[in-house]
Amino acid sequence: MLSRYYPSFRLQIEFLNVDRNIVLYEEDPLSPHTCGVEYAFAITMFSNPLAWLELSNLSKKSVEILSKVIKTYRQYQDDILKGYVLPIGEEPSGTGWTGFQSISGSGSGYLLIIKEYNQSIRHKYKLWSVKNTKLKLEKILGTGSQDSVMVDIEGNCVFNLEGKFTYSLYKYSLLTD
Repeated sequence: MLSRYYPSFRLQIEFLNVDRNIVLYEEDPLSPHTCGVEYAFAITMFSNPLAWLELSNLSKKSVEILSKVIKTYRQYQDDILKGYVLPIGEEPSGTGWTGFQSISGSGSGYLLIIKEYNQSIRHKYKLWSVKNTKLKLEKILGTGSQDSVMVDIEGNCVFNLEGKFTYSLYKYSLLTD
């Protein structure tokens, strides 16, 4: 929620090696290992991600995942951070739906839809500066599959994500018929 008051391009947010200290969180459904390394990185994408870990201790699988995701993310990072970044969804709790909106221009920008640990497959978000229109969605990263979303007169729209600890990074623009 800090992004509403402080420019996110000035923030460095840490992600960590989720495979470390697994035994310390064995019974915790919100443990870093349960979230996974891609999700741990994804929640930092609307800031400057900082790898708070020893790269030499990453598993081969984590290296492969991060290499692929970061390579794609870097193509969009400057545009995302040049936009006006605002929080959307619920305040992060570990069990809700949260995210960010980067407003690039009139009717365009980026959305990071984050689904924490919960059973629901859909959630209503209120977007900033977009009302009563249909948005074209281009999925960049994550598990989402929507290619458009209808935004009502109050700025509300519904996003779908299956599974726990999932996300989608979308580029959005006004859909013209």
